[in-house]
Amino acid sequence: MKKIFAILSIAIAGAAFAQDDVLPQENAAGVPEISEPVAATPAPVAPAEPAAVVPATPAPVTAAPAPVAESSSSFVEEASYAASSSSVDIIGENDYNNMFGAEGSLNGTRDVEPPPARSSFDDDSIPELKRCKYTFSSWGIGMSIWHNWRDGNHDRDWDLALLLHHARIWEMTSHGSITFIVNANFGYDEAFETQGIGVLGGRYFFLNDIYSPYVGAGLGLGLQYDGHSSSSHNFVDKAAFGFAGNFEAGIVVFRTTTTQLDLGISYNVMLNVFAPSHIYGSFNVFLAINY
Repeated sequence: MKKIFAILSIAIAGAAFAQDDVLPQENAAGVPEISEPVAATPAPVAPAEPAAVVPATPAPVTAAPAPVAESSSSFVEEASYAASSSSVDIIGENDYNNMFGAEGSLNGTRDVEPPPARSSFDDDSIPELKRCKYTFSSWGIGMSIWHNWRDGNHDRDWDLALLLHHARIWEMTSHGSITFIVNANFGYDEAFETQGIGVLGGRYFFLNDIYSPYVGAGLGLGLQYDGHSSSSHNFVDKAAFGFAGNFEAGIVVFRTTTTQLDLGISYNVMLNVFAPSHIYGSFNVFLAINY
């Protein structure tokens, strides 16, 4: 019996040894390892499609600005202007190329046409600016030497009088102005007399500077009362109304400012419409402020 068990044990051990040569070995995780290599089947490869051809977009072509014809005088004026404005920051050709590139494109994404050449000296589309009108009021005082008329029955009298001067001045050009002048004088030398005229006229200034001499004239109307006539004379001898004239000359200082000093002399003449032979007048010296 012992021999039978020994033979069975040997047979079982031999069978187990033969089984180790047939079964695959297992790794530490318990997964059987295949000793023979297995050939991998290659994956099918799809044929490559031809790349789409995109037509190249031509770059936009911009027309160059037409050259501006300049006369020799305009060239000299612009050259002198460029020389006098050297301190002004002007974008030059190099700055333009740095900003937009040599081809005129901003950062290579947008085509920018350079600004056309322009000359301010030859631009006729801009109207010429008109000169501003300056208006002044003038108030002043002075002295007058007044006179009345003389005929066969009346001697001419001369009186020293106080003068009040007022004017409105409209400067229309640098040398010419329109004026409205009122002169009134009052005399108490020998008898009371008064004369007042208002004339519309103009002045001509010889200089366009801080000071300028001038001449002027005007026509208007006037009133007159003469106290030298006795009570035996009629009303026409004492009072007068008629056409008047004014002739003046002087000098204005600080003419280029808004407040001016006006020193002048003038002569007023008045005709009596009721008695044309009765002529009244006065020589005046005045100092006024124009503002």
